Amino acid sequence: MRTVRDLLQLQEQFDRAFREARAWRQSPAAEPGFAPETDVAQDDRAYTVTFDLPGASRTDLKVYAEGGALIVSGHRGRPGREQARLVRGERQHGRFSRVVPLPSDADFGRVTAKLQQGVLRVIVHRVRPGDGGRIEITVD
Repeated sequence: MRTVRDLLQLQEQFDRAFREARAWRQSPAAEPGFAPETDVAQDDRAYTVTFDLPGASRTDLKVYAEGGALIVSGHRGRPGREQARLVRGERQHGRFSRVVPLPSDADFGRVTAKLQQGVLRVIVHRVRPGDGGRIEITVD
């Protein structure tokens, strides 16, 4: 049975790679530019995706889900260019986008996002175990 498990894991890896490529290609946010550092963590209840975006404001960001992926795009201006001529610049600025594919148990209907002190934290809840992703609909 080890072989079947290995094949299923390989299939999931291929599926994830194709979902990521499709989401990137189909997304208008998939423009060339810098990519902010990103961490993805998971626990039993949710996926937490953290983006380092010092200098960005909420109005600079666009966060949405599409094709099984979380997409964050926006713009970060060049800081400190008011009076002085820049001699050396290492901080990234300009347009950015990140496409973060998430597993099929991500519940994009339950997402929260918060930008605090230059860090954007997006929490995507997971479908509850045993829930099967079922949504009860009341019939009137």
